[in-house]
Amino acid sequence: MEPGRTVIVTGAASGIGAATAEVLLDSGYRVVAADISNDDRAPDPVDPSARIVDVRLDVADPASWTRLVESFDWSVSRLVGLVNNAGISGPGGIMSTSDDTWRRVHQVNLDGVFFGMRAVAPVMRAHGSGSIVNVSSAAGLVGFHEAAYTSSKWAVRGLSKSAAAELARWGIRVNSVHPGLVSTPMAGDPGPYFAAHLESIPAGQAATPVEIAETIAFFIADQSSHVTGAELAVDGGFTGAGAYFAIRNRARAAREGAAPHDEGSGSAG
Repeated sequence: MEPGRTVIVTGAASGIGAATAEVLLDSGYRVVAADISNDDRAPDPVDPSARIVDVRLDVADPASWTRLVESFDWSVSRLVGLVNNAGISGPGGIMSTSDDTWRRVHQVNLDGVFFGMRAVAPVMRAHGSGSIVNVSSAAGLVGFHEAAYTSSKWAVRGLSKSAAAELARWGIRVNSVHPGLVSTPMAGDPGPYFAAHLESIPAGQAATPVEIAETIAFFIADQSSHVTGAELAVDGGFTGAGAYFAIRNRARAAREGAAPHDEGSGSAG
């Protein structure tokens, strides 16, 4: 691994973001761990001993992105990747989502991705290459009951493909990752919803943050150098086969008087 190869990870204080930062560190990258909860202090990007630099970033504020990018000397530490992971949920369907919730979810989940790509692209262009990974969701592949969240994650999916086409001429790759149910604080406390969701996952369990992080790291790495404009669901089969899987299990449970998940998650029937 070439020294000084840096990846910015947003929403890095917890969950998928924290796991991604750790995986990238273990892979030899230098990580800028950006999160709105971090202290607002100036980083020391020149210090070669700082393999991880915690910075405060409000992804929904373009000026915050500008300050972050301009605070680093990229001739010392080359920017090779950006992971747009920061996101929030927005409970409610179309009729129950407030104007403020609608706007805020899109500001963080969609505007943050747009501002991030726009901020780092000139730096990556100067080096002739770079990899951007936008964390969407399984909700960006199917209809989901949270209107604002679903809309924002579908938009991230489309924006990623648009960016892949535009930035390819500069050697910049853009791909999207679509996690399903993950054991993070955003998933909420295990309860009826969590259990019902598991019934639609052929793999029979939620993903760990590390499993999502490993996928993100693949898209950052040179091993995926010819992959751009792609989308990858990391959801245990939920978007690919979950609907049929749940229907089949419920039908069998009704016939046999068993709990829907008693049968396991093996062969199709």
